[in-house]
Amino acid sequence: MIVLPLCAQSTWAAGSIDQQIEQALRLRSSSPAQFDLVLAELQAKSNSVNTTQKRYIRYLQAYKLTFTGDFSGSIAQLAPLFEPSSPQDLRVRAGSLLVNNFVATRQFSEGLVALDSYLSLLEQPFDLEPRH
Repeated sequence: MIVLPLCAQSTWAAGSIDQQIEQALRLRSSSPAQFDLVLAELQAKSNSVNTTQKRYIRYLQAYKLTFTGDFSGSIAQLAPLFEPSSPQDLRVRAGSLLVNNFVATRQFSEGLVALDSYLSLLEQPFDLEPRH
């Protein structure tokens, strides 16, 4: 009897984290203050999330770093997200931000390499809905 509520709570928590990730993705440029609050909540829960959720949280952290002007810090966060093991929608988001960060830091050679990889992603059908 105790097992069911614990399982239900775990499922609810995962759903809640996914909902917060989706909320942060929607708020990231339209409402920076709310985005910061949701991201802080996600970071506080980062020890209890699955690998894919960690990757989305990492992307959101990289986005915040870009938004605050820390392009180099953002690049360091984004590079691992661009790997094939990440969900395709996340790779598209990370790739776009990565290319822009390389341009902002005048790292044009790295930007062109990232752009080439990014453009090949766009040749495949994808949905920008997060996959958790």
